[in-house]
Amino acid sequence: MTYDFLKQIWKKLSPQVKACFLAGVPIGLLTHIFMITNKITNWDDITLPPGSGGSEYFGRWFVEMGNEAFSYWGAPGMNAVMAVILVILCACFTVDLLDIKSITGAVLTGAVLVTTPALVGTMCFMYVAAVYALSWLMSVVAIWLTKRFRFGIVPAVGLFVLSMAVYQAYFPYAAALAVLSVLVTLMGGEKIKDVIILGVRYLISLAAGMVGYLLSVKLSGFELAEYRGFDSIGKAGPAQYVECMLRAYHRVLQFFVTAQPSYNRNLTKRLNILAMLFLAVFIVCVFFMKKLYREKLRALIYIVLCGIMPLAAGLIYVMATKTHLASSTMIPGYCMIYVMLIVFAEKTAESGVRTAGIAALAALAVLALITYEDYRIDNNAYYRSYIANERMSALYNRIAARLEMTEGYSYGDRVAILGDWYPEKIDFYEPSMEAEFYEDIDSLSMENGLFTTGVRRKYMRTHLGIDGSEFTEEERTALMATDTYENMPAWPAAGCIEKIDGVWVMKMHE
Repeated sequence: MTYDFLKQIWKKLSPQVKACFLAGVPIGLLTHIFMITNKITNWDDITLPPGSGGSEYFGRWFVEMGNEAFSYWGAPGMNAVMAVILVILCACFTVDLLDIKSITGAVLTGAVLVTTPALVGTMCFMYVAAVYALSWLMSVVAIWLTKRFRFGIVPAVGLFVLSMAVYQAYFPYAAALAVLSVLVTLMGGEKIKDVIILGVRYLISLAAGMVGYLLSVKLSGFELAEYRGFDSIGKAGPAQYVECMLRAYHRVLQFFVTAQPSYNRNLTKRLNILAMLFLAVFIVCVFFMKKLYREKLRALIYIVLCGIMPLAAGLIYVMATKTHLASSTMIPGYCMIYVMLIVFAEKTAESGVRTAGIAALAALAVLALITYEDYRIDNNAYYRSYIANERMSALYNRIAARLEMTEGYSYGDRVAILGDWYPEKIDFYEPSMEAEFYEDIDSLSMENGLFTTGVRRKYMRTHLGIDGSEFTEEERTALMATDTYENMPAWPAAGCIEKIDGVWVMKMHE
């Protein structure tokens, strides 16, 4: 008799985990369907595939190996779909670890993770989107193993190393998940001794994972490049770490309350502030409803854990000490603040008090609206980036057509397109199309990043089959210094293409 292992696994899953997966995958696919069904590139997605750039220099030595399971070319039907599934698996492990009891809370956990604009930023780097989602999953599974198995710390450390060797930004999510897991255990009435042991296990797992990763980078022979501040991991002094911790608290407060990201407008801003008010009230209510004040040590641990939760979510600022404002792809840990609201709403409702139940329901309704707003923001952002891509494609197609119509031009001839062409020259009503509202999804491609010389050369070679030819800076300067170039009119005037020293030269601007 064949062992039906999938059936056995499915039977062992809780209804909450099943709901998270079954609802989360379609929510994720709907959220990112425009990105999945269209090839929307950003500058890196044009210039780097196949491959993933200088990963070793960023301490991401496992990216190339991990990406073997996906698409080096950034095919969205592979990488985007797999990224959605892997992120939902992160949510499933989160639901199980935090013992989220309601189907509503489980579904919302998946929705929070898969609609976050931080994932939009990751999707823009389509050639590594799936392996980055795998990195996120490995960090979550590491925490899950640490709690579930006696010797789970051993494989957990290995997973942390591999996770950070893909992308270091998912470590804060794991740290915040660990903090919230200890809080859930504490609120569940477990013995203080068991709560402390769990916290120590998590601390050992996280610390050993970080040390193991830093050793792996050291042994690789590569020094971390100065990129996004990750080269400063483990290298700051005590005073600088204190400053970074304060910055982490400040940035979390700004993100959810005082200075929300550019893509959060009127309703979204108010919903986030309301969600944080609910969370603050629930933290106080649970303290008294669970009578945690009766045990001084339990009360103290509760207060400390609630206090360090924002620090754990914003731990990226403590890791990358040179970073003063993290990019959207660096803050998936912030999702844990919403998950914390789900957990505390459930704990508040458990009191059985009617008012508490209504408040919990209202809080979850607010969070559901936030996930819908993120769904809306994500799709608007994708479409705005699509327009930028269409503009880029149209321009480069016109350039290719002009080359082909130039008398004497043959395929294979060397071509030098010199000078940047500025996107504000596009004759289009309301040219920005509110691009400023998506500035904080900083991986999103807009015209200013797509019309640069390097992107143009790679796009025309890969997508249009036009040899953009590599030129040294000296060669380019020499061509631009010739009298012929000096006297040429700029694009799109007649005569903007001339042959200089055997090279077809197109002059893009004066």
